[in-house]
Amino acid sequence: MPRRLVPVLAGVFLVAVSSVISQEATVTYRQEIVEGQDGRPMLRLTNTSALPITAYVVVGSPYQDRGIVFGGYHDSCIFGRIDKPIANGQSATHSAGYSMDSQFKMVRTEVPAVVFEDGSTAGDPTWIDAVLARRVRFYDRLMSVHDLLKQQIGTGPRLPSIIDKLQSAEASAHKQLPEDDLRVMDDTVFTGAIRTMEANSGTVDDLLRVYIKHLEGETAELDRCQPSLDDIRTRLANRPNPDKPIVPPPFTD
Repeated sequence: MPRRLVPVLAGVFLVAVSSVISQEATVTYRQEIVEGQDGRPMLRLTNTSALPITAYVVVGSPYQDRGIVFGGYHDSCIFGRIDKPIANGQSATHSAGYSMDSQFKMVRTEVPAVVFEDGSTAGDPTWIDAVLARRVRFYDRLMSVHDLLKQQIGTGPRLPSIIDKLQSAEASAHKQLPEDDLRVMDDTVFTGAIRTMEANSGTVDDLLRVYIKHLEGETAELDRCQPSLDDIRTRLANRPNPDKPIVPPPFTD
């Protein structure tokens, strides 16, 4: 048994793509621009619902023709070590962003959608789809890597061979799937598995068993979250054009 397992999950930030499931929440959230400690503006998201917010997205409008976009996806069901649920009355703050010019003009920044603990939602439906579609993709990729590694137990593989299989599977996924915002979820899982294999030593089968258990813990967390994965899949499949990428609407000033 290796003395220390180092699972690696990369952080993910915004590039838009990817419908909501349950009914729209009757309670919502408050967002406002406030002054940070350094005097720069911050976006503050406050939960005014009795239910914790489990996921949300922060976006910023591009400035002129420079294509500058600030923000990120935050989902406690995916990156629970970093993104914690926001309870009633609690807030989360994020940089409001500046344009890259000498005047430091602030761009428009907002939270267009949130998901609550019971699976209800508030905000723009397409942005909610984008948040929830990431959960499905993350779950499916965790399972595919889980199955790949499980097949290696007892076959006497060496770590370089396993790493090669993971890299080949990632390359194959890139060829088969569109280069959209969901790809980052594939890369996060593959990168985590590859870096973990590289960072650990010891009996290969023991390392695989420990990491497989880690993957099972990640999928179990997603299984506990609402909306359920089945509900999310049904919602996404019932979109008018389910085969097309989910592209959230642009800002309109």
